[in-house]
Amino acid sequence: GFIFQYIHIFYRGLTAIALSRNENDKRKYAAAVKACIKVLKIGRKKSPLNLSHQSYLLEAELAVTKKRYAFAERLFMLSIEHAASAGILHEHALAHERFGFYYMMRNNHEAAYEQIRVARDLYAKWGSKAKIDFLSKKFPHLREKQRDHREMIELRRHST
Repeated sequence: GFIFQYIHIFYRGLTAIALSRNENDKRKYAAAVKACIKVLKIGRKKSPLNLSHQSYLLEAELAVTKKRYAFAERLFMLSIEHAASAGILHEHALAHERFGFYYMMRNNHEAAYEQIRVARDLYAKWGSKAKIDFLSKKFPHLREKQRDHREMIELRRHST
């Protein structure tokens, strides 16, 4: 049962990151995120397979708030790699989704689209229609690109 306390801490940290974007007292939320990261790093030592990706994702989000973008990108990639290795589909998808939103904030729309597309595909594999619908609504071009991709495959199939 020890893993659940760390999962709670992870989502608490993500919530604090989200609140820090909309509130005046950013220091209060930054302190909460740092405290969550500290606990997750302890957990990461006990169970690296289950907790590394969570720690790296929170660290990436904190780095973004500090405008340490190159460091944040490395941490997002580590989070993605570790979530994939652990086979934790929904958090693997979440890491891609957050990386995509990061790229949107940085106005790198091509990289953002790729991350969001991968996130959507992982959420589909996990079975989360709500997340697929959310991403499709927020990024309507995903549906168009998916349709274009299916049409291209169909054309290739008929031309051979």
